[in-house]
Amino acid sequence: MTEAIIAYVLANILDVVSTKKVLKNGGEELNPILRSAMDKGGNKWVALKFMLAGIALGIFLYFNLIWAVWIGAAVFAVVAVNNFRIAKKLKD
Repeated sequence: MTEAIIAYVLANILDVVSTKKVLKNGGEELNPILRSAMDKGGNKWVALKFMLAGIALGIFLYFNLIWAVWIGAAVFAVVAVNNFRIAKKLKD
């Protein structure tokens, strides 16, 4: 279980780092909820993202859905990898 939580948290951090890289290189956020938070200014979107991810993690753990934690980690990791690819393309 601990490994799943670590993977989930690290994948979320990589998602934020990669999203910031995309934005820095002229890209945009595709998630309408986070985009709305970004439009309000500052890094409030980061707090919102971590809060939503934390709520989801809490629900998964409460119901002992470790498989869902692993799937969430995988989804966030795939998003992060894709973001890093997009950021590289935008930079080139």
